[in-house]
Amino acid sequence: MRTYSHAALTYAALRLIDRPGSEAMTAALGATLPDLPVGLGAAWLWTGKHSPTRKDFDREVCGRSIFRLPDAAAHSFLSLSGAALVLRGSGAGRGFLVGWAGHLILDFLTHSSDARPQFWPLLKWRFKSPVSYRERARHGRIAAVAEHTLLALALALALALALAGLWRSSAPTPRRRAPAASGACGGNLSGGPSFNRRVFTVSAALLVASPAPSRYFKSEQSLRKPPVDQENPI
Repeated sequence: MRTYSHAALTYAALRLIDRPGSEAMTAALGATLPDLPVGLGAAWLWTGKHSPTRKDFDREVCGRSIFRLPDAAAHSFLSLSGAALVLRGSGAGRGFLVGWAGHLILDFLTHSSDARPQFWPLLKWRFKSPVSYRERARHGRIAAVAEHTLLALALALALALALAGLWRSSAPTPRRRAPAASGACGGNLSGGPSFNRRVFTVSAALLVASPAPSRYFKSEQSLRKPPVDQENPI
């Protein structure tokens, strides 16, 4: 799954089940963490080459230990387990771990030839999923459509909830006599404004994070030619 999908869907899922915004944002950061090393590598590569190809990326980023080893550590269930021991009992840490774990599980299911060793550094063995999020020979086109359909559905749901919240907050409510002992005036009787803020935040996040699928690197092969399954042992 693509990095922006990890972050946006994690944030949306937690907000739509009424988790605090700070917890949802922390979880989204945790869902982004595993791809940070190669993301920095890709940014470095773009500064040196105007239009790097996928082969350039595999050689210059995935082939360099400075990017490859942190990437392997961030995608290892052993690293996640160690972090869970350190961050146990922390509210913010719990949200971060939820996002990180979700990323590893989804990558476990959607990476094939580019799968990482899931139990690095103890084992170099890699589970290669029969489904890839990007390789056409392994249902990559269907996976990409499913991924972005899920983003679109989550956005549509968030917008529908926002409109429902607007309708509820604008509907007339019967007048109520304020309690004699209370000096407060008004109040959130319908719960509309806070609800609207939550779903509009989710809508904005999904709208920004769900572009049409695009290629980040120019392919040097024909689109009809399936990708070559290359081993890249750590």
